[in-house]
Amino acid sequence: MTRWTNRPSKLILGGPGAGKTQRMMEILQDELESGVSEDEIAFVSYTKAAVEEAKRRAARQLGLSTRRFRHCKTIHALCFAAINAKSGQTVGPRHLEELAGILGCSYTVDDSDYPGTLNIALKLYERARSTGVDVEVCWRDEDADITVEWLHYIIREYETFKAAHCLLDFADMLGRYLEEGSPLHVKVAIVDEAQDLSHVQWRVIEKAFSEVERIYFAGDDAQCIHVWSGSDVQSFLSLEVRDTEIIPQTHRLQPKIHAFSQKLISRVSARYEKDFDCANQGDAGVYYHGMTSTVDLTEPGTWLLLCRCNRQLRTWERFVEEMGLPYRSKWHDGVRAKDREAIRLWEAMRRGEPMTGGQANLLLAMCGITAEYDKKETVSELPLPDAPWYDVIKTIPRGRKDYYRRVLQQGEAFLDEPRIRISTIHGAKGAEADNVAVLNSTSRRIHEAMSQNADDEYRVWYVAVTRSRGPLHIVAGRSRYYFPF
Repeated sequence: MTRWTNRPSKLILGGPGAGKTQRMMEILQDELESGVSEDEIAFVSYTKAAVEEAKRRAARQLGLSTRRFRHCKTIHALCFAAINAKSGQTVGPRHLEELAGILGCSYTVDDSDYPGTLNIALKLYERARSTGVDVEVCWRDEDADITVEWLHYIIREYETFKAAHCLLDFADMLGRYLEEGSPLHVKVAIVDEAQDLSHVQWRVIEKAFSEVERIYFAGDDAQCIHVWSGSDVQSFLSLEVRDTEIIPQTHRLQPKIHAFSQKLISRVSARYEKDFDCANQGDAGVYYHGMTSTVDLTEPGTWLLLCRCNRQLRTWERFVEEMGLPYRSKWHDGVRAKDREAIRLWEAMRRGEPMTGGQANLLLAMCGITAEYDKKETVSELPLPDAPWYDVIKTIPRGRKDYYRRVLQQGEAFLDEPRIRISTIHGAKGAEADNVAVLNSTSRRIHEAMSQNADDEYRVWYVAVTRSRGPLHIVAGRSRYYFPF
């Protein structure tokens, strides 16, 4: 790890809801007021979401043009630009589907708990490249459901496929930059979410910002939960900088939740000590439940329902549907957008309101009738009976219709943004809600991995319990494997 003590450098540590991004904006403003231009400042982060949030805040708070703030990028995007790669040159799902067909193996486009063989092989390969570890070591550590011979064969064919189609993947972007790229010509660098950087990304940071006058790192080692994809928390913990700043408060957590979370994270053996208190002095507590049905989702405010694994999402979905409440999950909205629009149009039609031809075509198609109205014409009457939507719309399955009727009977609206969100813990990093419920259930594989390295799992559950602005509910799962709170 490069020592940054030969120039002004600072590590900014902040707990959940401490306002690290806001602190970055203050630093950015200070640098601009000192005479540094937007072109001379780089802001990089691990995720695209963090970069987009920084751009929005810079535009809103500082009046900073996003066009001139051109070095605000993810690390992969920085490398992509530096090596002059072209749009469309990146490996995408359609390429991987084609490769899977050539190899005769399975591939899943979504982030499934039951990934295809190609997904498994490429995940191991990506982790090996991001950590600098031999792929067979990653294979043994993961106990992956693939033979080592098949793994090596897929990797060889994958590289051949990329070369034949002139494609780059994320690891190629980083590797090409390290081989061919030059340091970025900026005076100031701000590195956000630094705890999530991989070994190779740290090398990119060292090269890209080797000539800067000042550098700032921001993050929270306690929230480093992407170890499975190569996050190198040890490099973050061993940073050598001139100064360290700890943001003194969390604006999210209330005292009882804060105390509970600190007791949990104190189990981690290697970490930065961060003393911070709560700006919110409410009385929200931690509540334990033996089953999901005792969690009262009618309590006001937003809800975040969390689980450790993708396959557990359906547990929360079934519960929310039984209660007749709208939700957004990782895979879909409880009330599908197309269904919502059809029901809305049906009710509008019964009230005698006109609609466009395009809307009429959609509604009639969902009622099993083929129509070809001009999309822009106005339609005042349709050849449909005066009956409830659930008796006429054909394309919505009966079970989903029953759920929608329960939602409407509860007096809930079909909103574009439901107040209940269902997510895995990893998918909810950075999120928050007025209320949080966590399903305390893991898998055998996670349970066994925890016996080898408990710190990684402590951090995951720390992220889970620190999402709530109010009460925290911990719900016992049905699995024999659970997290020992």
